[in-house]
Amino acid sequence: MNEVKRQLEKKMSDTKKRAESVMAKVEQQKRLQKPKNNVNKRYYITFASFIALLGALLFVLNPWESSLSNTVANPPPNETITHPQLNEDDGDLTNSLRKYFKADGDVAYFLGSGNEYATFTETTTWLNEDFVEVMENNSGATMRNIYHISEDAIELVFEEMVDASKTELTINQLKTFAPISTLLKWPLQNGETFEGKTVTFHSQFKTPYTTFENVIQITEPLENGENQDFFAENYGLIAQIYKTEDGYEVISLLASINASPNQVSNEVIPFQNVTTGHEERLPLSKLKFLDPLIMYRSDATSFSMTYEPLFDYEDSEIGVFSYFCDNLNCELAIVQRKNEQVSTIAQTWGTLGQYELSPNGQKVIFPFVNQDSYGKASISRTMLQLVNLNSLLTEVPASGDFYFSGYFYPVRDFSWQNDQTILLEVADIENYENESIFHWQNSKTQQTKELTVHHP
Repeated sequence: MNEVKRQLEKKMSDTKKRAESVMAKVEQQKRLQKPKNNVNKRYYITFASFIALLGALLFVLNPWESSLSNTVANPPPNETITHPQLNEDDGDLTNSLRKYFKADGDVAYFLGSGNEYATFTETTTWLNEDFVEVMENNSGATMRNIYHISEDAIELVFEEMVDASKTELTINQLKTFAPISTLLKWPLQNGETFEGKTVTFHSQFKTPYTTFENVIQITEPLENGENQDFFAENYGLIAQIYKTEDGYEVISLLASINASPNQVSNEVIPFQNVTTGHEERLPLSKLKFLDPLIMYRSDATSFSMTYEPLFDYEDSEIGVFSYFCDNLNCELAIVQRKNEQVSTIAQTWGTLGQYELSPNGQKVIFPFVNQDSYGKASISRTMLQLVNLNSLLTEVPASGDFYFSGYFYPVRDFSWQNDQTILLEVADIENYENESIFHWQNSKTQQTKELTVHHP
């Protein structure tokens, strides 16, 4: 399972150059989504902090039963979405692929679980009756997809990761672009296939937003699993699932349209303070890193969680919540806590190693250790997060970015040289695949190299 999580993060882009660029610009608040096997698309992955989603949640509560009838926490909406682009001249609207997009200007909110990247917003803009732009924003990076709607297919014709501005394109230019991939294709019949993808129908499908009827599932096989996209007429995309062969799932569900999802709950969560040994309690609404519990099952509170205070900072304390543990790793949330006020700084999975404050006490490095496997052997990976205690945000240094991002590398040691310089001792290997780490860990020399990382 952990190898899958690491591969999710490596899917940030198809090139190292794009990954470096994005990670340097959006710092550590990059909560990305599940991977696709083609160009980055909506799954531009890098590690995240802030309003994160639970990695191991699905092992305790799985909102997708075999009948796909998960518990809905929010009441269904009353409004009906219509597309002004459709008119009588379109002929038989039951065969119009235009119905599989949301209305012009709609902003849809997706909440998810399975990793920390499954939440995103989707903004739909109709460029004309045949071209639709969909912007997917995960609070750290934005992916722009433009689709062409023909009589028998919806095809992706342009995609880019948006930085400061979008590429200016005209409709005439878009008409000359060759298709990159096909989103939907007629006939939309149960069992039909296109581009290796399979069409499946569901009579009902529940999300936090509402229960949909006559839902289309498009399943795309991957090397070690599959992607599933779910579409409903007049709403377009309503859910996404990435599922591995060993049962691990990453899920994103439509939670609301043109309004922030309702995330209020009166549940109170008990947890043990590992320092004092006492049980403490906080309202679930204060623990925002547990938001998926509210969205999927408001009564799902039967899980174990511990809290460890780490150090005091000004009039509050920095601590770590651990929850949904398996044999080797836990979901972790680094927080700032002052009585019942809890602010999430960073989230990950694994175990927290020995953190180190900068000489001036203004910054701290948190090492997160993740126990992975290669065959029957165990291998260890470490990811570092640098937190600015003044802003309580995770940051990426000017150099050595990969070690302070979403990748888990073998880090032997690290130390502050001064308030702006960090010295890393890392494995001296060609790549960081499980096989390479396994051979390095079992070598006699375990050769390392030193990296000097500068932080302004």
